[in-house]
Parts: sequence; structure tokens; C-alpha cells
Amino acid sequence: MKKQKTYGQSGVQGFFGNTSLIEYGYQMFYKFLPGYNFDGLNFVSKTATLKARKGNTKLKKDGFRIKSFYPRSIWVSLKSFWYGYMLNAIGLSNPGLEFMLKYDEWQKRSYEYFHISIQIESEKWQDIEYEINEICRLLNHYLPPSEYNYDIQMNDSCPNTEHGIGIDEAKVTETQKKLELFQKLMPTTGVFVKYNALIETQVLQRLKTYCKGYVISNTIPFGDKSSWIDWNRWFKDGKSPLPQRLGKPFEGGLSGKIMFPVLLHKIESIQLADAGMHIIAGGGIMSKKQVDILSDYSVVKGIALGTVALLRPWRLSSLINYTNKTIK
Repeated sequence: MKKQKTYGQSGVQGFFGNTSLIEYGYQMFYKFLPGYNFDGLNFVSKTATLKARKGNTKLKKDGFRIKSFYPRSIWVSLKSFWYGYMLNAIGLSNPGLEFMLKYDEWQKRSYEYFHISIQIESEKWQDIEYEINEICRLLNHYLPPSEYNYDIQMNDSCPNTEHGIGIDEAKVTETQKKLELFQKLMPTTGVFVKYNALIETQVLQRLKTYCKGYVISNTIPFGDKSSWIDWNRWFKDGKSPLPQRLGKPFEGGLSGKIMFPVLLHKIESIQLADAGMHIIAGGGIMSKKQVDILSDYSVVKGIALGTVALLRPWRLSSLINYTNKTIK
């Protein structure tokens, strides 16, 4: 059960990572492209919630595959494809954790290490506690850690829902309590916390002893001024096209090449603050040169690939292999 240095961003392979299921319509064509395969990459499931969630994306009757070839919750233009960036406001559409556990796909991964991505929806601690108890009960029952080698990614900064937006003292304390509860209920299973690259480094230092590490970055909330991204340069009038597409006030999250400088700045900050941290770094990584840059930082223990699989699919296999050889 070798743990490779390359991980998928949550959802890049869908909920199950079984290419025969064709969870995303474009996979019907991409699978014929030379260089498009996920061999050598640690599977990370698309983020699930305890209960089924409608989100902003219609799913097929089977409950997990996206209904439309090009859903309105995902935005790519000719310009963005050329420069390697995109928006999404999928909104965690999913059939619920128990549904997916009963589908019996994750159980086929007994031969390899992988991650299950989870988001806690509740806001009151009593409800959060119940939610985590139920999640752990289901995982212990359907995916007992004694038989399967996996860790949990706790998605704590999704910009496409009403949850996980903004970090303050109360939020940090709450995250600590979540991690302590996971440790109590699943003591042999590690938990990585997933944040976007705008997270304060002090937050990571405070929570370091309660988790196995961090996945940075999640998508960046559209329009965030602290990111130094020139939104007017990349988007007409500096506005997100998603609200008009969705008919809902979801501006979505940015992923792709133009957010790599933001990721790099955060990695530099983490390295200076605490060289002993464990970071799986992701966000706009589309070239071997970017992998080389990140490999110079001891805190980077792995690389997460996402947008490259959609916007530069022919590079995927070689980038996975190169990362596994380069990151120490």
C-alpha cells in the first residue's frame, strides 16, 4: 500500500474514481487522449456530506453522476482554457455518505491508500457532534480502518456553500473540537484539514497537533481582494459569470494556473513559520517547473492535482510520475 506523493484534488476523479462509471461527461473523450490517466495518484473522493445535498448541480438518477455534459455550475471560456483557469460552484451536490458507502466502490480499494473527503454542514456544536458521530459510525462499519488504508480530508473552506466561509477565533476552536472528536472515534485514521491558500498561517500552527496535516489549497472564493489576483484582468468587468448562469448568488471558487502565485506565497509563509508542518500543496499546478519550485520547501510532502486534468489532460500522466519522483 505505497503512499505516492501525488494526490487528486477532491473530485478530480469523481466520487469513486472508476473510469468505467464516467462520472463526468468529458471523460468519454478524454480517456482516448495520450497521457490522460491517473496511474500513480492517490485517489481522493469528491467531497461528501452526511446527508444528501442538492447543491447547484443536477445529478443523474443513479445519484452521483453529473447529469449535464457541461453543467451550469462550471465555467470555462476560450480565454480561461488558454490560460489554464476555471470557476465552479457545484455546491457539494452529492447523494450522502451512506449512499456512497453502500455503492461498494470504495471497498474495492483495499489494495491501496486513499482519502475520503468530508464536509461538516451543521453550525451548532450539538448538531456538529451528531454529524461527526454518524460519519465515523458509517466509516467504521462500511470501511473499517483495520481492513482499509485511508485518511479523511475535512473540507473546512468550501466557497460554494453557505458553510466554511471565513476563519475567526470561534471557527478555529470549533475545528479543533471537530478534530479531537474524529481522533476519539477513529483513532487510527488520520485527518487532513483542507483550507484555501488565504488561510492565516497562525491557524495552521494552532491546529497542527490535532491533525495529520493540511491540504492547501482549496479553490479561492471569487473576488477575494486579499488574494492579489487582478479579477478585472481575467473576468469581464471583474464579475463572476456564474450567478447569471445559475440564477443564484453563487460566485464560485477559482482554480487553475493564475492562483499558483497565491499558493506559493502561502507555502513560503508556512515554511518560515514552521518547517515541520505537513502540507499537501495544490492550486494551479500544471507543469513540472511548478513541481520543482514546490519541492524546494520541506513542508511540502505531497502535490495535489486538479484543474490540469480538465484543462491540460495530456500532461496528467507525466506530471504524476514526475511528482512522485521529485517530492521527497
